[in-house]
Amino acid sequence: MQSSNRLSVLGFLVHAAFFIVVGGQIALVFILEPAWDIPWLEWLGYGLWAASAILGWLPIIIFRKRGRVADGQSYVKTTRLVTDGLYAVVRHPQYLALILVGLAGVCFTPHWATIAGASVILIATYASMLSEDKNLLEKFGEEYREYMLRVPRANILWGLVKLIFSPRRPVK
Repeated sequence: MQSSNRLSVLGFLVHAAFFIVVGGQIALVFILEPAWDIPWLEWLGYGLWAASAILGWLPIIIFRKRGRVADGQSYVKTTRLVTDGLYAVVRHPQYLALILVGLAGVCFTPHWATIAGASVILIATYASMLSEDKNLLEKFGEEYREYMLRVPRANILWGLVKLIFSPRRPVK
């Protein structure tokens, strides 16, 4: 039991540190002066920021609607694997949203500090996606393994290509 408590405390601390880095990245955008003046980069930042908002919030609606979440439970407490809609394009849209927030920060304020922050966000988010895949394999088994073969982890462009050009499967 003691080991389990240590793991949950460690998990909490890791998540807290991660969100401090994400918050710091957002704060740096407003604090720092850009090291380089590249006008189109700011517009790219707005696009990434908008995409991150969509990818961050849409899963809440999708999971509540299609994931068979019990009343009063968190939207992530699904009892059904959701593989359609946005989840037919990318397996981890909310993690991808965090990566896009980091990249948007670099676009808004190109500076060594925002690049460092985005690097930490990218590495930590990728590690979280690997862990999440492992957890979902345990939860959903072979169904999730097959889903992993069809849908990329976070590459939304490749996911769109695969979705558009793959043969259609009947919806369950």
